[in-house]
Amino acid sequence: MDNTTIQFADDQVVMAQSKEDLDYMCRKLQEKYSKWGLTMNIATIKYMSLDTGTNHLELDNGDIRI
Repeated sequence: MDNTTIQFADDQVVMAQSKEDLDYMCRKLQEKYSKWGLTMNIATIKYMSLDTGTNHLELDNGDIRI
């Protein structure tokens, strides 16, 4: 499976092969949203990982933990 994003209304799903890819994709989304004047609500972000070593993502405006 390639890295991909799925959008529906105001929801976004990001699927990635690795934590590094997920970090990169989330940062790029955050940059794009910022250009449009939008922000990501860190309190409502959820993620799931099949890698047991992945327990958090870091974004400019906060840290997301499982």
